[in-house]
Amino acid sequence: MIDDDGYRNPHGGSGPYEIVLLGDSVTIAVSAEKDVGQHLRDRGARVLNLGFAGYGPGQYRDAYLSQVIDRNVKHDFVAVVFCFCNDIGNTVTYSRLERFGGDWRNYLGKGRRGNVALPSPLNKSWSIVAASSLATEWAGSLKKFTSTEQLVTAKFNWTTAQIPRPEHSLRGAGASDQTWSAVEKYLGSVAARARSVGAKPVIFAYPGQLGLYVPFVEGLTELDSAFSGKVERLREVASAIGAGFVDLRPALVERFESTNIVNSIGDYHPNSEGTAVMASEILRSARSSK
Repeated sequence: MIDDDGYRNPHGGSGPYEIVLLGDSVTIAVSAEKDVGQHLRDRGARVLNLGFAGYGPGQYRDAYLSQVIDRNVKHDFVAVVFCFCNDIGNTVTYSRLERFGGDWRNYLGKGRRGNVALPSPLNKSWSIVAASSLATEWAGSLKKFTSTEQLVTAKFNWTTAQIPRPEHSLRGAGASDQTWSAVEKYLGSVAARARSVGAKPVIFAYPGQLGLYVPFVEGLTELDSAFSGKVERLREVASAIGAGFVDLRPALVERFESTNIVNSIGDYHPNSEGTAVMASEILRSARSSK
């Protein structure tokens, strides 16, 4: 179920919408039978899901402006699902693109109705940033390939599993003030435009691998503390830009204790159980704001 713009929505949908979703791979949830949007529709909400794999705060802004604001789509609530898995890194990449003269056109292509989710053909600014990012990824992959990955035991009520020690999820914990300022700029633009049309913006913090698994692994208290610091920094950003804030971690961890909420153990992408938890938290916030 992919619409004409490349997003996971029913064909032929139109506003007004109760909820607009902005996010990345955990929001489009391609491997889940039901994404967040479908769970919300099943509960009576009119929803536009603009989540797309590889997006970050910069693209959340771009998708919102091009798909909602520029089209004068009426809506009441904007849920920004900030993924601690990679949104810090994606912000760095997007900021590099801007410094080389690129803009949203490097991410959003052209379709029958205008700008779409899929990238446009490569150009100079995008190629420079892509090469830089790929070099970083290749270096990380080589390091991982040539090193012995430490496994830890995660104990749930429903199973026990060996998973890679989730330290890599701390990438971004020491993100520079400049990077956090960019996050604030991109999300601040979403919040300001939402309020200007009478919609309420709320940031929902999705914990990623570290936040999901640490509660079930003994001896990782220091990692838990580091992750909590990241969540608090995002909460400060939400306060600064006048957006609401909801930490999805408590609800997800509670459900994870009794049943599987991810595609596979060790992964952070939600299955239908996980997206159902996300939908419940988003709907509660949206309905309570009325």
